[in-house]
Amino acid sequence: MAEFQGIFPPAKERSTQLAVAATTSSADIVIGSSSSETIFVITASGAITIRFGNATNIGNADATDWPIASGAVQEFALPTGCDRFRVFNTGAASVNVNYWGLAKN
Repeated sequence: MAEFQGIFPPAKERSTQLAVAATTSSADIVIGSSSSETIFVITASGAITIRFGNATNIGNADATDWPIASGAVQEFALPTGCDRFRVFNTGAASVNVNYWGLAKN
């Protein structure tokens, strides 16, 4: 059964923001796989890529991962076996990345 994204409110009032330096991968951003926050929304002030994984297989994000354009807003449900993601800043200047976990209930 499909889950419609428009019905999921943010799980908390404010986003989590992190700065990612130019051509750098962030550390793990752990969302969790058993909580109601397995769906999240992400946006950034510059172009980034995103990589999904878990504690044993994530590796550093790089320019070949899923692209997210500057200012775009994208929603993701973490894939089976994944509880975290990393982002890679593809640009020449630091970018701010904002993300919110979304509540299913």
